[in-house]
Amino acid sequence: MSNTLKKNCTLEIDLETLLYENKLEEIKNHLDVNEIKGNKKIMDFIHKIKEINEVKKDFESVVKKE
Repeated sequence: MSNTLKKNCTLEIDLETLLYENKLEEIKNHLDVNEIKGNKKIMDFIHKIKEINEVKKDFESVVKKE
């Protein structure tokens, strides 16, 4: 994998993660914990952030090996 491709993929993953995490902060600022836990869409959203972070970690570990 070329260095440019690695940088572009890493940047794209970072931007995606940042976007989701910022949106999550907005949600947390407007709702209390019980409202968040009781809302399936928000819980799915939180799960998606966790998945993206896992992909990011996996990608970074592969890039470091190369």
